[in-house]
Amino acid sequence: MTTIDVDNKLKLETQTQRDTACDTLRTLRYFLQRLKMENHKNWTVSELMELIDTMLLEISTGVTEEDKERSIYLKKGEVAFYQGLSRQQNPYPARTLQHVCWDTGWHDAERNKRKPATTVQSTTAHTNPTQAGKPQRLYKIQLREASELLEWNDVFHQYAKQGGGSLYEVYDEAVACAERLQKNANGIVSVVVVKPQDPVSQLSMIDMAVEKPSES
Repeated sequence: MTTIDVDNKLKLETQTQRDTACDTLRTLRYFLQRLKMENHKNWTVSELMELIDTMLLEISTGVTEEDKERSIYLKKGEVAFYQGLSRQQNPYPARTLQHVCWDTGWHDAERNKRKPATTVQSTTAHTNPTQAGKPQRLYKIQLREASELLEWNDVFHQYAKQGGGSLYEVYDEAVACAERLQKNANGIVSVVVVKPQDPVSQLSMIDMAVEKPSES
């Protein structure tokens, strides 16, 4: 049987070779981190291949490592709520992505248990039913960061461009969410009102410090 010599020496003579090696190591590191994030005790070959296929799809569609990590810890927070853990039992260090996402997942689960699922509506709805003959107000959460204006999307748990934010029917719910977001924001978070008869882009600013506006 002939022994074949394999060139296994690391030769990085050009910047392109060094960049390729770094990209390869980053990919390997991401793969190992995903193994850890998925929290499996044992992996079969089929499961590993499925994870690789999933990663290839995520990379090709632009899903980032942070997006995936965010979704995992949101789910952990949701599960913790239904397991009876208190919000103060967040196991992750304060001001980390894990802590914020766990807290958001826990709070969302609590809110979903207390309130109807119809509280947050799609931004495509420009009109709403009236109550006692009066138009119903809707609310949005905006972030003004430098010269950019973003809107909070409750479904994806991240900010979106104008027009991509979630609509809230309950003012107190929008304010509570805005106050939570402000703690980790680099800009100013505000609650705005959307008049159902107007285009969604026509917004009026509400001072979060004032009392709930009357419906009259």
